[in-house]
Amino acid sequence: MARESEHIELALKRVDLSKRFILVTIVFVFIAILFTFGSLLAHARVDDDGRWKLQLVTTGAEMAFVGVCAVLVSYHVSRMTRTVLNAIELSRK
Repeated sequence: MARESEHIELALKRVDLSKRFILVTIVFVFIAILFTFGSLLAHARVDDDGRWKLQLVTTGAEMAFVGVCAVLVSYHVSRMTRTVLNAIELSRK
């Protein structure tokens, strides 16, 4: 019985580590996009006719950020489910 709980505890530790990795990755991507926007806005002129291009780039980057976050979250959920189910399967054997 003690061996069964070790498998599940190990699986939960792996899931927790994966969750932390995903969260750190999302934060780093957000910070990178934030600094990119800051540098773009610092170099943009108010009277420039290309302001709509800056808005287009900003919208595209926001959509890319949401897409990357969705992929990372779905990867984490599928990996977490697979890890926990494998641990349960090993504990029954």
